[in-house]
Amino acid sequence: MESINSFTKEYQFLSNAYNSPIEIDGISYTNAESAFWAQRVKDSRARNKFSRLSGNKARAKAIQAEPVEDWDENINHYMEKVLKAKFSDPKMMKLLNSTKGCKLINTNTYRDDYWGVYMGKGKNVLGKLLMKIRDQ
Repeated sequence: MESINSFTKEYQFLSNAYNSPIEIDGISYTNAESAFWAQRVKDSRARNKFSRLSGNKARAKAIQAEPVEDWDENINHYMEKVLKAKFSDPKMMKLLNSTKGCKLINTNTYRDDYWGVYMGKGKNVLGKLLMKIRDQ
């Protein structure tokens, strides 16, 4: 099976940092990363403040806020919720479908071995969730 090993260039749309409008619970976000980190925040009214943030700024803001009680146990569920919203857009789903037959591997240089693969090691949870959504 062919692999897509980098969510850059023509495959940048697979990255959570890719700018594509996403709506979750009535709030519009500019990218999946900010939408994901907003889900971490216990105060649902504060999630509006994430709508226009970059992924890095959203992460920094979310880490300072009180998290929802089940964040650690259900982190994959929250990511899947965000990805389903992202790829509910027919244009985005068409792009995702264009990767059929390819293994999606979120190789990175920022040492993330949970959502991706760093130095050849990692769980690649983001890649697996993307393939799950693509194949449904």
